[in-house]
Amino acid sequence: MPPDITAIEQNYRHDVVRDLVWAVASPPLMILQQSSCRWFGSSWYHQRYQSSATWLRQLDQDPVPLLAAIDAQKDRRLGNYFETLWAFWLEHDPRYELIVRNLVIRDGGDTLGELDFLIHDRATGLNFHWEVAVKFYLGLGDTREPASWHGPGKRDRLDLKLVRLRDRQSQMCRLPQTQAVLSGLGIEIAGCAVILKGRLFYPDTPTPRPAPGDACRQHLRSRWYCQGEFFARVAAGDRFTPLLNSGWMSTRRRVKTEIYSAEQLRRALAQGDYRLPLCLLWFRQGQSARLFLVPDDWEDSILAATGD
Repeated sequence: MPPDITAIEQNYRHDVVRDLVWAVASPPLMILQQSSCRWFGSSWYHQRYQSSATWLRQLDQDPVPLLAAIDAQKDRRLGNYFETLWAFWLEHDPRYELIVRNLVIRDGGDTLGELDFLIHDRATGLNFHWEVAVKFYLGLGDTREPASWHGPGKRDRLDLKLVRLRDRQSQMCRLPQTQAVLSGLGIEIAGCAVILKGRLFYPDTPTPRPAPGDACRQHLRSRWYCQGEFFARVAAGDRFTPLLNSGWMSTRRRVKTEIYSAEQLRRALAQGDYRLPLCLLWFRQGQSARLFLVPDDWEDSILAATGD
């Protein structure tokens, strides 16, 4: 079994390099069994990390090239940041070469979609289409069901994302319009693959909740709490720091934002310094845990929106 991603991250100093390491070496979120595309397993990701470990350690000594690649991106959303990390890694991987990123497919004046990455595999001489995504979901109800996993902002759901990846995004390379574009570029695609990373936040219950079907056995897990319940259980010595955007990725962070006591965090939330849902690091007696803090009515609002 590949080593724990937290242990791997301890070898790196810079947050942005740790995010790159996390993007490549962390276990996948899901591995769909019924799919025409390949969903890489944990061992594949660890092999890719090992093939780049020497270069990554050198990058950790001088992360300027990686910082420049990130600064050059106009789109600052988390998904694009994750894609940029993978694109940067592919520039240095000994086996895979990035041919094209974000190839837009149109039908006349209509945009049908885009292919995240077109990859050349030097080992086989073949080209592949990769779809790349990072997602974070909070579980409600029967956590065995992908439909029970919701994005913190309630605009996303695990089952819907899996269907889009399996039936639409990964199948874009099969469209006649895509084939015409690829033919014009002189590229023939041998197959497709899905890279889906992230973390599942389970409800804090006395009995552990089961994972959704097709979840990777090694997938990253954390907890989520309602605000009132959370502040009722914290201890006087506990400390917290908000994790914003890219801070959702790697486990170890060099904390640059303020560290709050429970009362200071409560006050910061009350005066609007941060909005819920909020990802936090929770420090207690030398240990840290990652969590999502949601409004007290979050569960009711989810159930109302889904009609359950």
